Amino acid sequence: AFSDLEIEQLAIAMLDELPELSSDYLGNTIVQKLFEHSSDIIKDIMLRKTSKYLTSMGVHKNGTWACQKMITMAHTPRQIMQVTQGVKDYCTPLINDQFGNYVIQCVLKFGFPWNQFIFESIIANFWVIVQNRYGARAVRACLDTSVLPNRHSILAPRLTKRIVELCGHRLASLTILKVLNYRGDDNARKIILDSLFGNVNAHDSSPPKE
Repeated sequence: AFSDLEIEQLAIAMLDELPELSSDYLGNTIVQKLFEHSSDIIKDIMLRKTSKYLTSMGVHKNGTWACQKMITMAHTPRQIMQVTQGVKDYCTPLINDQFGNYVIQCVLKFGFPWNQFIFESIIANFWVIVQNRYGARAVRACLDTSVLPNRHSILAPRLTKRIVELCGHRLASLTILKVLNYRGDDNARKIILDSLFGNVNAHDSSPPKE
């Protein structure tokens, strides 16, 4: 068995090959082990070398596993910053990718302010994202894992702008249901229901006069 020092030396020796190795069926498991057993200093070096390749790794059937391992094990501010810098410019394509959406869900767990770009990307490209089967899954993950206060009420007005299309879409409709079924935000539910049925409180509910 290799000692941690030997593993770190191996990681340094293989720095230039890390992105390509990550996309290999067996190589990605080696990259995962190298990252797993390295100190923070070596992790920093590995991330600095692979940061700009994280997106291409993340959408690859093999590379995504190495990418996700690096993200879940990044815990210092410097490591987290290197991860976010590597993926934020390609957030929407990652969200809509069958492998990349898991990468974004890993980044989501970094919390504020590191994951702020994910919410900004979803708001800016909402219709593109919620029509995609993987994008819709990522949006629902955001609603489940986010601790942003009133996040359902913040999202609801965005939904109502295209409420008919969203409700009629086989994937986007699940997001509408997610907001309606959430018990912690009555205001968000009211916004959705009012957009569908009108403001019931605004109408006179008294029986008609004969």
